[in-house]
Order: sequence, then structure tokens, then C-alpha cells
Amino acid sequence: MESTTVRIRPLRLAFLIKPSDKAALQQVFEINSGVWGGLYNFIIPHIKTLPKVYSEPYVRRQRSVLSVMKGMIEGIQPDFLVEMEAGMATGLGFPTARVITVQQLTGRDEDNRAAYGVDMRSICQELWENEFQFEQKKPRPVIMPHSKDPKYELMFSCLFGSYGNKGGPADFSRHYQEALGGEHMEFEPEDFTSVFYEGYFFPLRLTTHELKRSPRGRWADTRLFFFDENNAYDLIDLWNMRAIGWRVGALPISLAPKLQKYCVAFIRDEIRRKNSATVMEHARIVCARSQKYETLHAYLATLGLNEHDQVLTDHVPNLWEESSRISNDADPYVITHATKTVSSSTIGNGFHVDSALPDFLEDDYGASTMTAVVNILDGVAGGAAVIPWQQNLTSLVHDFVEDKTFVSRDGIVFTAGEYSTSRHIRLPTAFNVFTALADGVGYKLNLSPAGQTAQQIIKALGDHLSLSSIVMSSEKFLKYLNSLAHEDVEVDVTHDGEKKKIKKPFAPYNDLRRELSALAKPAYLTVERQLSNLVTYNVLRPGLTLECPECHHTSWYAVGDIQKIFNCPRCSHAFPFPTGSPPDRGDWGYKVSGPFAAEKFAHGAYCVIATMNLLSKDARHKTTWIPSFEMVHKEDKKKRFEADFSMFIEPSYATKSSLPAFVIGECKSFNTFEDRDFERARQAMELFPGAALCFATFRDKLNPSEKRRFRAIANAGRELLSPGHQRNPVTILTGKELFGQYKMGDFYGEYGQDERRIRRHFEDGDLQALGEFTQGLYLDMKPAHEVRQDKRVKMAEKKKAKTDETK
Repeated sequence: MESTTVRIRPLRLAFLIKPSDKAALQQVFEINSGVWGGLYNFIIPHIKTLPKVYSEPYVRRQRSVLSVMKGMIEGIQPDFLVEMEAGMATGLGFPTARVITVQQLTGRDEDNRAAYGVDMRSICQELWENEFQFEQKKPRPVIMPHSKDPKYELMFSCLFGSYGNKGGPADFSRHYQEALGGEHMEFEPEDFTSVFYEGYFFPLRLTTHELKRSPRGRWADTRLFFFDENNAYDLIDLWNMRAIGWRVGALPISLAPKLQKYCVAFIRDEIRRKNSATVMEHARIVCARSQKYETLHAYLATLGLNEHDQVLTDHVPNLWEESSRISNDADPYVITHATKTVSSSTIGNGFHVDSALPDFLEDDYGASTMTAVVNILDGVAGGAAVIPWQQNLTSLVHDFVEDKTFVSRDGIVFTAGEYSTSRHIRLPTAFNVFTALADGVGYKLNLSPAGQTAQQIIKALGDHLSLSSIVMSSEKFLKYLNSLAHEDVEVDVTHDGEKKKIKKPFAPYNDLRRELSALAKPAYLTVERQLSNLVTYNVLRPGLTLECPECHHTSWYAVGDIQKIFNCPRCSHAFPFPTGSPPDRGDWGYKVSGPFAAEKFAHGAYCVIATMNLLSKDARHKTTWIPSFEMVHKEDKKKRFEADFSMFIEPSYATKSSLPAFVIGECKSFNTFEDRDFERARQAMELFPGAALCFATFRDKLNPSEKRRFRAIANAGRELLSPGHQRNPVTILTGKELFGQYKMGDFYGEYGQDERRIRRHFEDGDLQALGEFTQGLYLDMKPAHEVRQDKRVKMAEKKKAKTDETK
């Protein structure tokens, strides 16, 4: 029986709410206080006009309200979108099957079980059975905190959670009190900090039961939030910053004068905790959107801080902007309960996998029977390393239960419950990922013959792109292998005392040694080891060369064909093995084997493999790739698209993007790029906006005609799809990069003063920055920002000239 691993976590919900509706906001706090993982659910303001707190100063064209809400959804990647009022999700582009109303979320079935998720009844039962039913030496104080001043009650609900007195929340309150001994406790508003510092157990803390969090990038510093406790937008920001996974303390503006000691202690504790001897450390205080920095600075001036109490005043991250999320370490953290191994099976292209539930849900009668938790495929044998979650991959995750399986940033996600025990999807191999991608734009995809050759070569190399160094360590050796594939190897022979060159269909041992000796290589990589590698990975086949005594033609015989009697392939004469004068080492010869015997540089596969290896940086970046393929439109068969390769590259922190880089490539071994190659590039731009276009050749430079045509494509690709993201950034790679990657050490030193820059682009996997660098290097183009600046200067000069004319 096969098996695979799945990661279990609670449902991730996002609530659509009108910020002006504080009663609904209180309801959201209550609901999330009663569901497992509630602290990590998000709130999305449903707005019709852009509020002042979301507008950006000095920006002429503000974002639309739709882009703000859609941007938050993309950044949060919720499993379900919860409408506090029916119809709120209309126009947001979120799958309708995963949009639910608040009534559906809080509803119960005929057995009084939750409709969605795991609620507090299950958590209280787990804690009662394993802890609270026993007498404890140091029992944890379990409370439901309230403010003595009602105007702070909404803030208390945001910080600690609360249970209402109607419906499900009232039921949660009963279990919280009966199972855990929870007590209502009132605090003076300024004493809310004691709830955290004195170790009380409160509702929102309960929602994180047995959950672990980990950042996608760096761990964020603990922050203090300076805000207006009566401003709904500030409370939503406070909630969402903690939902990200941040540790955030509260500093309400009306209580700030009474919280000076608390604030100073926070600042000094943070600096002491970091304590670096080489870096000036600081504490972070976030200023709410509703507040002015001058107000915060004026307050800090009253604290009596000394020169060592360094404070960095920060802003609230815009969750709808990718650049803001990444630069502020505000990408939602990965939340995990457990990883389990489950049974799975593969039948053809289909993949059947069992679901898994938390151990504490055994014998549980409160959690949803169908949608209690989500499982995320964590490891599938032969599965794609990178799943492009921003693409339409519907056909990849088609399930017998509609829309219960989907692709998100976490990977392939499916819901699980007591009665929802398995899923059936298409096996998530790289080929099936790209097939689903083609399906999403109305095309059927197949590998081309050249793609099959490339795939066979990569398989021969043990499915490791980096082992391409065995055959592509230099231009000269690659051409030598190509001559072997054409059975046209030029060798030196001596006949009747005269030296001359002849063509042979194999490489004599001594000639092959000479070619390998000429390669630059580390000391440990001897000629013998190189030759052994070439034979081990089936690049070359060894054989014996014997001269026919009848026609004097020298023929090559594979190792398996060596026997007592040989037949000459030229004259068909049979002759015995020369036992009297057996052949020595120099009489052995080598031929290329299998896919390596394909002509024209393995149908172009060598250039494709070298390019993919370079972009994956010797497998330092996770990638999902496919070699040469062709796509045919499902309805209009005349519509076709071809490419030499495509790949998705896992984003790194340095790229400032959460999206896998999507690359479509055209490769030429030593030929020039033709009309059809440029036409394919234009097709790619129409079909796949956002994809990077890569043009690669083993030649060391482009001709003037190629440069001119590439400039036109590069300029079109520089159009901005969104702030900071070009429509189709273009990268040019030549033999300098493709062969340079296989040199000892690295090849970056060849770029002189640009060494550090090109190194950073390759190692970070930043294709847009790499593209602009190579455009300057090979197309003599200025960086896009300089071009835009030149245009602005010219427009300003024209405007000034017109103004001067009218005077």
C-alpha cells in the first residue's frame, strides 16, 4: 500500500464585514472565540468607497475598493469566505462554493454538530479529559475578561475573546465554565495588561490549542500597537496583525497616559531580549492609521526614555499589497496542528488519498462531519515541487465532491471530517500541473518529440538537472558529443607512414581521453572518473574496435557483442577474435547512447536543460518544469502554441513576491532565432500575462537583427500589470551564462564591476531584475525605471515649453 503525508490545520476563515457595524464586529470576535484556530482568522472590511485611513498620501491614483478587498483575499488565502450579510462576496472573484453566510457557519446539524470547523465543545472536552478533571497542584486560572467600563468592552473582546448569550456562543460559554471552570472577571480598563502577564487562560488563547506557527520568511519582532480603541478600522488592524501570527501588544490612546510604565517596560524588555553587541537594537511601536505620528512621538517624549531606549515607529502593513506584506514580514504564518502519514494509491493519472483528523477528535460529537479541518498534501512521490497556486488548475484537483479540493499558497488543500475520509484528484506531477495550466486557457498539452528527448536525457541523469555538467562542461566537448551523434568524429590516423584525418562513427579511447583532459576541472575529477561518469549515466557506450582482415575496415563492436567470431558490417566477412595479438586499451572506442545519440545537439535538448539548470541555480530553488511541449486549442485546432520549456520557480524572500516565478523559454543551440520564435513569444504574452520570457542560446552574442526584434518584445513586456510587476519580463542568456555555470567556483567574476549584482539576481531568483540586467548587457537597453524617468522629464519639459509660449 502506498502512503503520503498530509499537514493538518484548522479552517482558515475570512469575515466580510461593514466597518461601521460594531455589533457585527462584536459578533465576529465572539464567533472566532469559539472555533479552533479562531485567533488566526481574518477580517476583511467590506467597503464601497476608499476610506481615508486606506488612502495613500502623495499618490495621485488611489487603489480601487475592489482591488483592496481582492488583494486582501489573495494575501490571506482563506479556505472559506464568510459573509456577515448575504451577497457581500459578489464581484470579488472568490469561488462561490467556498462562500458561506454567518448563519451557515454557526449552524448545527440535526445531531447538534457544527456545520463547519471544530468548535469549543471539542476543545473543552479534550482539555477536560486530559487535564482539568484531575486535581492540579498549580491549576491554570481560566477566566472570561471584561472591562468595568463598557466603552472598552469591544477592545477586550478583540484582545481576549468573548462569548455571547445567544445561540452557539452561549453554548460555548457553558462548556467553558463547566469543563474548565471559567469565571467572568472584570478589570479596570488600564489593567488589561495583567491578563497577559499573569498567565490567565482566556477564550482566544483556547483557540490556539495544539497549534504551531512558523513564518514564511523571517520571524517578525513583537510590536506595540498605538491605536484608538473606538475606531473600527484600528480594531480590525489589531485583530489582523495577530491573525498573521505576530505578537502584538495593545496601547490604546485613551489609556496611554496610565500605561507609561507598561510601555517603558515593553521597550526595555524588547531591547534586552534582542541584545546584540554589534547592532543598535530597538523596540517597535506601530502607529494606527487613524493616528498621526506626531501624536505618538509626543507621547513617547513623556516616557523619560534614555539614549539606550531606541524605538522604531512603524506603520500598519497593507495586507492587500504584496510588497507591503513581504517587506514587513506580514505574510500570514503557516499554522500547523500535526503532520500524519496516510494511505494513498495511484491508478494511472489518478491519485486517491485518505484524509486525517486530529487525534483529539476521536470519539468527538461536536466537530463538523464533513468540513472539520483541512489537510494539505505535504509529500507525494513524484509530485511537483512547486504548485503555481495563482494559476487556474481546476482540472488538477477535480474531485468527486465538487469544490472540496482546491489549490492555495499552502499547496493542494482538501477538507476533512468524520464522514469525509478521502479525496480523488489527478496525480500532481509536473506534467499534470502544466496540463491543468493549459486546460485553464482552453488548450490540450503534449510533449513534443524534442521534449521527449530532453525528458529521456534528464531521466538518464537520474532526474537531476545539475548532472548536466557531465555533458555540457564546455562548448568544445558538447560539439564533440554532437559529432558522435552524427557519427562524424574526426580522428588522426597514420597510414603507410602518412598522417591524415578521417571520419569515424565512434570516439577512439585515446582521442576521447585527449578531449576530456582539455576540460577545466577540479583536481579530483580525473579523466578516468569523467569517463566513468559518462558510461555510468549512459551517455557513452564502450566497445571494441577491430580491423577486418579481408577489407581492412575498422568496425566498432559493443561489449555485449564481443565473441569468438565477428562479422564485418562492411564486407560481411567472418573472422575470429585475434587471440594471438589481442587488442589493447587504445583499441577501445565509445559511441553515444540512447537519447544522447539524437542529432542536432539532442534536438536542442542540451540548451533547454542547461537553461533550466541555470534558472534553478543547481536545485537551490525548488522548481516544477516541463521540457519542449506543444498546445492545441480544444475548439479551434488551428490555434497552436509551442515552447522549448516552461517552469515554476519557488519564490525566495529576496524576490519580494509570494508567487512562484512562471517562465516560458525559447532555446537555440547555435542557430539564430527565427520568425516563428518571435511569433511564439507574442503568443506567450497573450496567453500568459505575468510569465517571464527567457531566450537562451549557446552562442556568445546576438546578431543586429535579433537584437532589434528582442528590444521590441522586451519593451512590450515592460508594461506594468500591477505595481512592481511587469507584464512579461524578458531575460536573454548566452553561452557566457549557460557554459559559465559549469565552471569551477562560479562565473560571476566575468562580469567585472557587475559581479555582485548578477550573483544576487541569480541566487535570489529575481527574474525581473535579471531580465533588466541581461537586456542592458545584450540588447543595450536602459533599465525600465530610467526609461520612465526620461519620459517624465521630457513631458515636464514639453509642459514647461507650452506654459512659456502662453506667457
